[in-house]
Amino acid sequence: MSLFISIDPGTQKCGLLLADIKSGKVIQAAIVSTKTFSNIVSLWNQDYQIRKIIIGDGTNCKYIENELK
Repeated sequence: MSLFISIDPGTQKCGLLLADIKSGKVIQAAIVSTKTFSNIVSLWNQDYQIRKIIIGDGTNCKYIENELK
């Protein structure tokens, strides 16, 4: 598997997607508060071997990037 997390950042909430890029299958998806998105990313990272995180360049993308560092 080649698992990626994709994040669609927003002001109040973020869209999160965990997918296997090789097979094209979505493993999990969620819409969560921008303040708590990192908890979900951390859980997914513990449960799966994440290869890459992709962050959209929209609203709040710099905040999301800094939170993940």
